[in-house]
Amino acid sequence: MQNASQPLISRTRILQDESLLSLLIRLTTLNSYESPTVLSGIILEDPNTLNYLRDDLEFPLKSITYERLTTLTQLDIDSLYKTTLHRFAAILTPPPYTIAYFRLPTGTTAPYFPKGYFYNQLHLQRAVQFCPKCLKEEAYYRLRWAPVAISVCLQHECLLVDRCQVCNQAVSLQSVMKARCDRCQADLTRVRTVSIGNDELGLLAQKIIQSWLMEQVTPKFAISLLPSEPIVVLYSFLKDLQYCIARLGYGSFIHKLKEKLLSSVAQQRLDEHIPTPYESYRFYTTACKSLLCWPEGFHEFLFNYRNNLVVEYASSEDGRGTNKKTGLIKGPLLSNLGDLYARCIRREWNYPEFKFVQEAFNSHIADNYWLDLSGCYAKLCKKHPELADRCSCVSIADAADFLETSPSAVEFLLGGEQRVYQNSTKDAAKLVSKKKVISLRANQARLLPLGRAVRQLGLNENIIKDLARVGLLTTEYRSYASNQLSFEEYTAESIAALLKNVTLHIKDISLQEVSEEGVWLNLIGVRRLLSAKKLNVVTIFLQLVQGNLWAYHPKEQHFRLGDLLFKLADIESLVDSWKQDDKLKGPRKMSEILETQVDTLKG
Repeated sequence: MQNASQPLISRTRILQDESLLSLLIRLTTLNSYESPTVLSGIILEDPNTLNYLRDDLEFPLKSITYERLTTLTQLDIDSLYKTTLHRFAAILTPPPYTIAYFRLPTGTTAPYFPKGYFYNQLHLQRAVQFCPKCLKEEAYYRLRWAPVAISVCLQHECLLVDRCQVCNQAVSLQSVMKARCDRCQADLTRVRTVSIGNDELGLLAQKIIQSWLMEQVTPKFAISLLPSEPIVVLYSFLKDLQYCIARLGYGSFIHKLKEKLLSSVAQQRLDEHIPTPYESYRFYTTACKSLLCWPEGFHEFLFNYRNNLVVEYASSEDGRGTNKKTGLIKGPLLSNLGDLYARCIRREWNYPEFKFVQEAFNSHIADNYWLDLSGCYAKLCKKHPELADRCSCVSIADAADFLETSPSAVEFLLGGEQRVYQNSTKDAAKLVSKKKVISLRANQARLLPLGRAVRQLGLNENIIKDLARVGLLTTEYRSYASNQLSFEEYTAESIAALLKNVTLHIKDISLQEVSEEGVWLNLIGVRRLLSAKKLNVVTIFLQLVQGNLWAYHPKEQHFRLGDLLFKLADIESLVDSWKQDDKLKGPRKMSEILETQVDTLKG
């Protein structure tokens, strides 16, 4: 019987990237043992108690285990340690956890995995992945096939395989060593592979990830592409992000191959906790893309992730909808970003090591979201005063999108409260208070008395009433218990809708251009001209809403509907056309014409 204190009769060197279990299986064959368990027994046997040492040769931790391994194999302890799965512990242990170290018999310390922590990040010996082309060259198990994040053989530029394509069963490490499936005896060197040779992004991602895990360095070509952060932090970010992508499960933004030969086997999941090589390839490549050109790549990812997450559930009730790059995003962050916000931003990345992620995320939120003033907004501005100004204001265009109205209507509703902001490119933009805009949105459901409607629109009472009569404004009756009277009031929503539809057909003009008398009419002049023809001035607003007429407003003045100007020729042309159709003269007929359009005009 072989003694653990004596070298094996037949020994061998460690092959490139070979794992410890692979080495022991080869030594079993070289020394004509019946099975690897015999050699394992020699290593782990305790001669004092006739029991076995409580150690795991996939994750060996005891000094005596390493001493016996080096005695039997005549290989140095540091080299033997690098064949174990502990080699990945320094990178796979995420912040804020402290990397655990143990002392080797040589006196040096080395990282190790606390028991149970490695699950879901490594393929263990019962179900591994492999490259059939590598097996054909030499049948042994490479340690770089163990991490879930590694899904490609860079030598042959193909996806790894994690099952027998004949019986569709998981493949054990021992099967890989024999290059035959234990169940059906299929030749594993003949398993078809999927090429990724033409996929530059996927190859780039795998070169970075494999360099991190195997050499624990960032490749020189990638240093300028990535944030200047420790590898363990960057990998942890990548791992968490791919988890969210995997939970999402689908999406046009998730990286995929154009390879036509992808079979259902290559994409089918055997274990819901461990992705297939193709799934891992897609998820980690997508996550890696978000790290490139930081922070722009991450911001683009946030847009795509949010858009894909909410599109299926888009509704006005919860404030979520498809993303429009030109407008601010509505609704709570949790509704818009799901696991990414709940799991990563609020938990996994809520540590000093991930400050660079938090800064990029906060910047994205400040620039692209309508924030709840009582919650996310206040918290974000309190923690990050430098973002307060970016959070507090919004462009006229974004305000119009949020209020579902026109930019001119926003300027009108907010009066002189906007301010001009000039960015670094010298482009000037009008900004308004986000708080004021949110307040306007909340007030859209209110009822306004006639006097308030007059002040809102800048028109006299008779015109307001006529606008309601033809359906361009909506009225409701509200009762007051104090005097037991009810009054007709105007909905703020219909006032905003009228402004939206009218301002779509208003052009700015300078006062210098309107200096010539007789060419232009204001509303008073239009009313007098129409009265002579027995027409109501509200007809003009009907024509504006329907797009049959253009109005003009002096750009030097604050916007008011009462200050609108019209070209005399345009009004006379309309009057001439009406002479040919007397049916258009009365408000009653106008109401009939509008009856089928009112809902559209309000939208």
